[in-house]
Amino acid sequence: MSYTSPTILPSGSTFAQLQSQGFAGHAEAVISANAFSEDVKTRLRHFARGTGDGQVKNMASHLTNYLCGNPTPTAEVNTQMLNLATALKALLASVEEVATLIAANTGTVSTVASKAGTHLATKRTFP
Repeated sequence: MSYTSPTILPSGSTFAQLQSQGFAGHAEAVISANAFSEDVKTRLRHFARGTGDGQVKNMASHLTNYLCGNPTPTAEVNTQMLNLATALKALLASVEEVATLIAANTGTVSTVASKAGTHLATKRTFP
């Protein structure tokens, strides 16, 4: 069985959308732009929420069982590896897209009065 690395389409999100939705919302936009399996979508959502470490541990466990000779079906292990690879590639694409949006929207750091007006705070503002 050969593996063809999938092409991950960008979300096309704007900086304003990133601001309002955060990284998890951005990952949803990447999911919407691509035809991922439900398993890949779930994995990417876990990574975007910061709970993806279990995905990697699960992959390592499947692989260890397979390599130790346990009767784990080859197709199951292969599917797990390929789905994880696709989710990680989608995560990388999401991070790269966010980095590009941030680089283009650096904002201005200035000192502003707090909401209560009792002290000054440093804050980044965007046009």
